[in-house]
Amino acid sequence: MGKNQLERILEIDRILRDRGSCTKQEMVERFEVSGKSVERDFSYMRDRLHTPLEYNRLDDQYYYSDKNYFLPAVSLSEGEALALTLSSEILNHFNAVGEFEQLRESFSRLSAYLPDKVKVDLSKINNRVSVITEQQTLLQSGVWKVLMDCVRENRSVRVLYRKPNNRDYEEKLLEPYYLVAFRGSWYIIVHIKETDQIRTYALSRMKDPFKTQESFILPPGFKLDDYIDPEWGIYSRKDKYDFVLQFSPHAAGFIREKTLHKEQKTEELEDGSLTLSFTSSQIETIEQWVMGWGREVRVVQPAELIERIKRTARVLGEMY
Repeated sequence: MGKNQLERILEIDRILRDRGSCTKQEMVERFEVSGKSVERDFSYMRDRLHTPLEYNRLDDQYYYSDKNYFLPAVSLSEGEALALTLSSEILNHFNAVGEFEQLRESFSRLSAYLPDKVKVDLSKINNRVSVITEQQTLLQSGVWKVLMDCVRENRSVRVLYRKPNNRDYEEKLLEPYYLVAFRGSWYIIVHIKETDQIRTYALSRMKDPFKTQESFILPPGFKLDDYIDPEWGIYSRKDKYDFVLQFSPHAAGFIREKTLHKEQKTEELEDGSLTLSFTSSQIETIEQWVMGWGREVRVVQPAELIERIKRTARVLGEMY
């Protein structure tokens, strides 16, 4: 069964459940296909999908003899239905990416094919579940889609880009390897051909992207995790640090509740404090996170992080 036929059958199923019946001519006009195509759809539903599809010759109507029938091919378990509604809720927080509107519309179409009872249940869940995410950075219209196309097709992109502390844009020719969503922002991991470097660029600082005709090959064995740390950040670097952080008894309770790194190790100390150890390349992001804990954490290592925090503390002292 082809994609177009599947879409027609799903729509016919929805119409039969919503309205109770339909005619062949109505479906011909709705789908803009021939009568033979619609007849094949009806035959497929009856003979291959074993739906209770019947035909009333007197009024030329097709209908389900079982009013409670629901096409098994699109039925959902309770867990799958819950996943559907939670995914839809999460998508509501991607307003900054206009292209996600298409995904939201897809969820709406999927919901239209659910039985009435499931629709009611999902409505109750939506009213009682809230997903709070970080603030989203704004993107110029079309940026995400062009870059997604370039990633999918292995095509270079020409784009105007500005640095965080600069309002002026400069043109870049990039080979986009991976798109990454991280803490409310979208980034792209790219290869710069002229310098043979891997870099990370923020989509929020891009404008006027253009997909070129120049193609590239993703290097065999290229691993995204070699350049970023999915748990901590997206800075593209290979240097890694061994972090050891000691949290106060008060903060230790919060740290115990979380897995902050897939390879983390913790050590409980006699006074109730806790030592957290892990390896990561993302020293900038970890510095910001550590500063957020204030006096509740002490950096044991690496030495570079200790010096960075000392410098920041001196600057803060001068500011206040």
